[in-house]
Amino acid sequence: MKFIRASTAIAAVLSTCGAVVVAAPAASATSSGGNCVGQLISASNVVETQGNADGTVLGYLNVYWDSSTGENCAVLNSASGDWGTSKWMSVDIFEVGNPYNDKSDNNYYKYYAGPVSVPGAGRCIDADATITIAAPSLPISGNVSVGPFC
Repeated sequence: MKFIRASTAIAAVLSTCGAVVVAAPAASATSSGGNCVGQLISASNVVETQGNADGTVLGYLNVYWDSSTGENCAVLNSASGDWGTSKWMSVDIFEVGNPYNDKSDNNYYKYYAGPVSVPGAGRCIDADATITIAAPSLPISGNVSVGPFC
């Protein structure tokens, strides 16, 4: 909550100087950086496993269930240490046993990959995420797989 108080104070100062500031809402169980909608059903860290392999958190994979649409959604958010730095990010969500019900988003991003959604009502889904950061001597990489969610 310190961040929210500090950003509110900064917004007040900037608004008196004629600048317009839009404060980001606090994270909730129904929203994320990539605009998935619904109830958060899984929040997992993407931990560094290649490179230094020191367990540094590189990002966060969030999976949501939207009962109003019957869809599952996944988004991969960058961790604060790499926020704003271009890195390879990949998020994939798929129905277990059905290779045709698969959505992915992978590219060089600074903040997040996704959202990606698949129909999930009456199905089991899995999600995967990978982050790779170019480093001078050795790439730093981590991945996580979650599910199934039925």
